[in-house]
Amino acid sequence: MLNLKTNFHKFIYPIIIFAAVLLVDQLTKYFANTIGNRSATHFHLVGNFIVFNLVHNTGAAFSSVTGHQVVLDTMAIIITLISLWAAIYLLSSWFTFGLLLMGAGALSNCVERIATNSVTDFIEVNLFGWTFPGIFNIADSCVCIGAALVIVGVLLFNNQEVIYDNHDKYVFTETAEQRVINKIVKLEHDQKHGVQKINKIIDKTEENLIKHRKQFNKAKDELAELESDDK
Repeated sequence: MLNLKTNFHKFIYPIIIFAAVLLVDQLTKYFANTIGNRSATHFHLVGNFIVFNLVHNTGAAFSSVTGHQVVLDTMAIIITLISLWAAIYLLSSWFTFGLLLMGAGALSNCVERIATNSVTDFIEVNLFGWTFPGIFNIADSCVCIGAALVIVGVLLFNNQEVIYDNHDKYVFTETAEQRVINKIVKLEHDQKHGVQKINKIIDKTEENLIKHRKQFNKAKDELAELESDDK
């Protein structure tokens, strides 16, 4: 079981990510609605590339899947819980950060959808005459970037095993090839360490032999002097 008191540091990372995404997304939506109410709802922000186009939809990201709020809110809560679990129990930064972005973005849209029965979208992207399909917001961007990071994580760790360590975290272990390489490196290290240890023993033994030889020669000289005196 995860102890909330002794493992509080594990919750700081997801709290920061969620707070940052929620704050930025909600603030930009507030300013978008304020601008739309006071002036125009459609104008160019960065040339023809980024256009401010204020809309309110009852669907998912990019104004899709409209009219299914209960399903969307349920999915948002599930994604949020999964991302929190990943942040607490997974050591892979790709999965953790990706899932946290997805969870935070989904939660931010979910909060607004529950409060207003719609989601504020205001970013439209045009690239060389091609309009990006759907108008979106910061939360939608976080969901997409998070999904991309999760896919990258899957591609990076698809051949690895997952084990449960002694610190309440699941660890992605090395692949079979990496295990062989690591074992060879360890053997070489142990061999080198063993040779160094043997050399130290040999040096120590030689020092003791020299010391004992000096003591023997000294005793031999003293014995010779005693025999000489007796004569």
